[in-house]
Amino acid sequence: MIEAFDIHFSYAKSGAEILRGLSLSVADGEFVALLGTNGAGKSTLVNIISGFERQNLGRVLINSADTTKTSAIELAGMRAVLEQSFEPAFDPTAFELVLMGRYARTGALGNSDEDIAAAAESLRMTGLSEFADRRYSTLSGGEKRRANISRVLAQIYSDNGDYKGKNLLLDEPCAALDPAHSLLALKTAKALSKAGASVLCILHDPNQAFRFADKVALLKDGKIFFEGSPSEAANACMLSEVYGADCKITSAPDGFPVAIFC
Repeated sequence: MIEAFDIHFSYAKSGAEILRGLSLSVADGEFVALLGTNGAGKSTLVNIISGFERQNLGRVLINSADTTKTSAIELAGMRAVLEQSFEPAFDPTAFELVLMGRYARTGALGNSDEDIAAAAESLRMTGLSEFADRRYSTLSGGEKRRANISRVLAQIYSDNGDYKGKNLLLDEPCAALDPAHSLLALKTAKALSKAGASVLCILHDPNQAFRFADKVALLKDGKIFFEGSPSEAANACMLSEVYGADCKITSAPDGFPVAIFC
């Protein structure tokens, strides 16, 4: 479970307040989509929840543990984070990259049979098994993204299918992905939430949030502007105000709401 209480954050150099008293929770088994314009503070919030940045005020708990009082290796055992961008210090194969996600479990002891199986299954989950032996530098942008999704999946992989107590933070998982692989990535994240994981996912497309999220949170001016169900989030007036573009809501053939900006 992820809990953030009254989070305030400012960058030291600029002094500009990015987050202003923001609170948000993601329960076990819940998929929460985080939406907002560029610069709204979405990535900053994920970095704070992850422990990569420290808030000025407020508290973040992951599985009831205060992130400011928890070591990096302990945090890595509780949550996995897909960053906006990631470039390894060397040029691993895709398989070696995915095995990096197991470091919190194995450290310098090497990779066990369980780690090898977790990495292979994580590559399969993103449709990247055939690229396992390819060097990272030779992959396309979308293939690199899928390899990194595999890396974070391997970090929280459960061989018994129980993901309760595991937390997945995804910063724009669909960036650089084609429609089919975007769908696969979101279906995989949704499946993990149904298996008990807490999933917090930054998305730019409200329609993806409407289709996959259990809860939608809209950021505006450093605060939660709206938090509720996807059907409640599919509000043309509200989305027009948040994104600064006229919005109309219609329905897909299968009944999900669709936001069209014009």
